[in-house]
Amino acid sequence: MILRSQWIRLGTLTLMLVCPALAGSIQSSTDASTSTMDSLHSRAHGIALTAGLAPASEANVGQTHPQVRFLSRGRGAQLFLTDHEAVLRFGTSTSATLRLRMPGANAHAKPRGLDPLAGHSNYFVGSDPRDWHRSVVHFGRVIYPEVYPGIDLAFHSARRDFEYDFILQPGRTPQVITVDFVGATHLKVDSEGNLVLAT
Repeated sequence: MILRSQWIRLGTLTLMLVCPALAGSIQSSTDASTSTMDSLHSRAHGIALTAGLAPASEANVGQTHPQVRFLSRGRGAQLFLTDHEAVLRFGTSTSATLRLRMPGANAHAKPRGLDPLAGHSNYFVGSDPRDWHRSVVHFGRVIYPEVYPGIDLAFHSARRDFEYDFILQPGRTPQVITVDFVGATHLKVDSEGNLVLAT
């Protein structure tokens, strides 16, 4: 069983929730975060040549903040995956940021890359070769195994946007899943049953 949610930027953020059983477990929070993730630097910005490509997840080998394990660039947004949260940042402003957290989830679930891709990234920043990063591996998916017993969380691309799935083993129930969106100022369910968040 897969519960799928797609992140797309259309003025507000729309999440396509296939399973309405999750609706009661979704919370919105506007508390200010003092995490150092807010200081993500422009070193992780993509270039215009990648704008039409499907986002790939690349391992962080020093090209961005050390808390980040994987990063991905999509249509007008960047996704940073840490050990404890997913951070979606729109444009270059840290004020337009949405954080996905799961209260009560397995704190020891560490993300790992799956489905290696043929492409690589190279970072030649500055004149010191010690600060360069060559052949950074790309992955088609990043999975957090066992975020809840028998439930994995996977992030991947959906055309030029981001998508995440909860993958449930047989006999598991989605009612245990709780998703907390930090940075959303308003949320509503539209006429098609999609959860729409404004940041």
